[in-house]
Amino acid sequence: MDVDAGLASDVVRDGEFPPPPPPQAPNALQPLVTAPFRVLLLGEGDFTFALALARLLWDPAFASPSLPGASGWSSTPAAVLDAAAAHPDQIAMVATSFDTREEVLDKYKVSKDTFRHLAQLAHRLHGGRGPRIPRIMISHAVNAWDLKTVFPHQTFHATVWNHPHLGTEDFRLHRFLMAHFFHSVHQVLVPATESTTEVDDNVDSEARASHVIISLVKGQELRWQVNVEARRTGFHQVAAYRFDEALWPGYVVRRNKHGGSFKNNQTMRHMSSEMPSLVHQFSNAREPEASVELSEDVVMQALAVSMAQTTLNGATGPATAAPDGDAASSAAAAAAAARVPIRAVGLPLGAPQLNGDVQAKPKAPRKKPSRRGRPYSQQAPADLTCHDCNKVLGSDRAYLQHRHMVHTLKIQDRLPDAADGSYVCAPCGKPFEHRSALWQHHVNKHTAAVSLTRLPEHSGRSSPLMLLHGAEAVAAQTQAMDQDPEYGWVPCHVCGQAVQVGEQGMLIHLEMLKPALGLAMQCPMCDKTFIENRALLQHAKFCQLRHAALLR
Repeated sequence: MDVDAGLASDVVRDGEFPPPPPPQAPNALQPLVTAPFRVLLLGEGDFTFALALARLLWDPAFASPSLPGASGWSSTPAAVLDAAAAHPDQIAMVATSFDTREEVLDKYKVSKDTFRHLAQLAHRLHGGRGPRIPRIMISHAVNAWDLKTVFPHQTFHATVWNHPHLGTEDFRLHRFLMAHFFHSVHQVLVPATESTTEVDDNVDSEARASHVIISLVKGQELRWQVNVEARRTGFHQVAAYRFDEALWPGYVVRRNKHGGSFKNNQTMRHMSSEMPSLVHQFSNAREPEASVELSEDVVMQALAVSMAQTTLNGATGPATAAPDGDAASSAAAAAAAARVPIRAVGLPLGAPQLNGDVQAKPKAPRKKPSRRGRPYSQQAPADLTCHDCNKVLGSDRAYLQHRHMVHTLKIQDRLPDAADGSYVCAPCGKPFEHRSALWQHHVNKHTAAVSLTRLPEHSGRSSPLMLLHGAEAVAAQTQAMDQDPEYGWVPCHVCGQAVQVGEQGMLIHLEMLKPALGLAMQCPMCDKTFIENRALLQHAKFCQLRHAALLR
């Protein structure tokens, strides 16, 4: 972990970039954060959000009546962070990134100036007098689902993660990520019973509890089932409102792969929607028994009602007039019962998210492509039967591909292990015409994991299994699997995803929950890197065969 702890220690002049801090131990932050109210920012890219929050809290030039210090709820997380603190002087902020410092500076060109402004603000807060009490700290290479390792003796009152994303559109992986995130952040948050004793007793009990704040593009909270995963760890949602980037001076949402803007300008030219983001606030306080369960349906209905009220009033703030209709009144009542402070959001009435289900548009019947215009030699017969081998294909495309690969290119004759006869998979009985096909099938379908804890560090002798190839190696591996009870799959105790038995299986599972930043995922057995989950799993199956012999 790279640490820039106590930026105020560097004397920064205008236009000068502070020198990198000296190397420190991984737990160097643990004795530093002692403020009454401690904020943890996760997943900072170019650190412009951290700078915006610091300016709103401590820079008079950016002070605003609607931001920290104002009474009531605000449509920005700043008010949430300040709700439990008597004054911004009681707040300390730790901003973290998944990237290393070198990667941040290389990927985000504005980060150099951002670090300089943060250092100047930290120096001004310190004032150069008395013992150094850091108020702004920066830490790099921090994983959101492994916070206890980074902060073993540190707790926080609020955690903010803006627009988390793994770089791939896989809603299941993101749901698993949310499960591990809530499990991780629960270990570093101040328990609700302790947080109530560190702040003013006049503050509302809900505001005194520790909070988790996540901003997501509209719809992600449903696809990723964020509310469900939060409840599994003891959190409950207390607020949902629109994220307004304009209220955060200088903040730009950027992609974690290349540092480009998160919003697609080409798409926005042709779409009326600009991908609005919503802020979801969760609390670790005990949920009142009389409150209505805050499900996704209630949140989305209340947000839609708020949008309709805003449209009627022609304003961007909280509305005063409600739309007509029983549906609108019932949704508003449900939101009020659940104690949801709602703000204007970009959700139209009748959106498919209102019922919690994503309703896809009905697809038009697919027309069968016409054979007109296709050369006679490329036309498939009506019965789709190959006249050379009498094989019946399932479609025109399959027929043409079969003719081209098998009878024109004769791919099977080029295989080094091509042979007549049938090869049958022993575990499932599926037949194959070639030994290579059987080998590929067995590795993909019937190869399990190997526990790395049982592998010796060094082995100077060769094992008979290492010298086997093809079907013989498959048979030997199958026998080893049948005799070893440690082969198989088990559910992850945090998210429930099927994980291969052994230390290697959990390591691969956790590697998939890291952002796809170039060659990011690493095989735990040979250190080879991959950019896709499927490629990592496929490689791991082959790689473990080289280690299987060592178990015998």
